[in-house]
Amino acid sequence: QQSYVSSLNSIRTAISTPLEHISQGATSVSVINHTPPGSYISVGIRGLDVYQAHFDHLRLII
Repeated sequence: QQSYVSSLNSIRTAISTPLEHISQGATSVSVINHTPPGSYISVGIRGLDVYQAHFDHLRLII
């Protein structure tokens, strides 16, 4: 679990939205079919912030 937390914090820090108090979470990847020009990949990252008692969610579309 700690490696997931470290990875999530690295991603969020790199895009200037750190999540400091995450305790657990999940990652999802899906394909968005769009023609033209083609397909996109959606990466969803969700983590539980125990101090604020809510889920924080980030979605990247590549």
